[in-house]
Amino acid sequence: MKIIDTNLKFRNVLPHNNSPKNIVLHHTECNGWSVDRLHQLHKNEFGWNGIGYHFYIRKDGRIYRGRPESTMGSHCKGFNRNSLGIAFEGDYQNTDKIMPQAQLNSALWLVGVLKNKYGNMGIYGHREVGSSNCPGRYFPLNNFKNSTIHVQNSGGSVEGRYGIVTASVLNVRETNSIDSKIIRQLKEGTKIKIYKQYGNWYSIYPTGCVYGKYIRLL
Repeated sequence: MKIIDTNLKFRNVLPHNNSPKNIVLHHTECNGWSVDRLHQLHKNEFGWNGIGYHFYIRKDGRIYRGRPESTMGSHCKGFNRNSLGIAFEGDYQNTDKIMPQAQLNSALWLVGVLKNKYGNMGIYGHREVGSSNCPGRYFPLNNFKNSTIHVQNSGGSVEGRYGIVTASVLNVRETNSIDSKIIRQLKEGTKIKIYKQYGNWYSIYPTGCVYGKYIRLL
C-alpha cells in the first residue's frame, strides 16, 4: 500500500503549525468524487485555502494526500489544531451501509502508519468532537477504536502467500481485533490467501482478518 502524492495547489501558503496527536475520521457524503474535485469544492466554493483533509481514501482503497501533515487542517471546527483529518469516499449516513474491504484495509494501514510515526494517537469520529453526524451511522468507527494496529516493515513479505488453517475452527473477523465482529468461520485444513499482515493478524481474500497464530504458511 502507498500514499499517492497529489501536489495540490493551495490558495495561500499553508503555515507548518500542526503537531498531530489525534486522528479525526470523516465521510464525504458523496461517491465518485476525485481528490481534485474535493479540493476545488473547498477552495472555490467554501473559500478555504484548499482541501481541508490530510488524506482521502477512495472505495477502491487508493489513498491520496491532501494537506501536508505538518499543516493544520480545516475539517473539524474547534479540533483542527494538532489533529489529522482522514476523509472516506461514500455516504455512510444514508446510502452506504457496508464499507468495502479495500477501503477498510487501506484505512487501517494508514492509521497504523500514522500511529507508528506520531505515537498512540486518539481516534475520533467527527461527530465525537464536532457538531455533526459525520462519519455516519453505518461507518465502522469501532473497528478503528478497538483495533491494535501495527505496521511491520517486513509485513509485505507475506503478501500473496497461501496458508493452511491449523485450528479446528478459526473465526474470520471484520478487522484485526479480537473485539471485531465475526463474519464467518473456517475449518481446519482450509487453504487461505493472504492480502496483508497487520502485526499478528492476516487480512485474507476475499474479506476479513484471521489471527496468524493459527495459520501455517506455505
